[in-house]
Amino acid sequence: MNIIKTFAFVLVAATLLSAVIMPSSAAETFDFSPETKSGKIYGFPVESTEKTVELVYYNAVVDILDREGKVASDTAKIGTGFTVKLNSISYAAVVMGDVDGDGELTVYDYINVKRAYLGSLSLNALSLEAAGVVPGGRLSPINYIMVKRAYFGTYDINRDYRCEPYEVGNNDSGWTPGWV
Repeated sequence: MNIIKTFAFVLVAATLLSAVIMPSSAAETFDFSPETKSGKIYGFPVESTEKTVELVYYNAVVDILDREGKVASDTAKIGTGFTVKLNSISYAAVVMGDVDGDGELTVYDYINVKRAYLGSLSLNALSLEAAGVVPGGRLSPINYIMVKRAYFGTYDINRDYRCEPYEVGNNDSGWTPGWV
């Protein structure tokens, strides 16, 4: 009986030790594909950070500026209105659902859409796009419902930028055709 207990202990210890000593070779996987057009970058989900951008565009020099134009910290969540610089080309970030530009999808986002629809708040063009309004379009109750449902997790407001999960670096240069 002691031999079985000793063998089990050695087996568990070896498994734990190998998990600690051996570095993980698993690469980051993503299920979104950012898109650049008209000086804007779309597709990053809420709570994305500079590291997320660097991993997706791993061959690019990445700089993130907050809404005031100051360099954002590495851990700052990229919000609507932030500037994402890829190889010195600047793009205004539009994070779907993040109407207030804090990098998160909160109750304030859908409340702000409701207030804007009712006329008690004015949203800028980037915030309107983050609410799902197409450029030049009008705010509607549908936009409020989309952001509210996204907050509660019953709607994927980022669905236009979803793709099959992929590992960064697998036959991908990190460069997009929109950079030309």
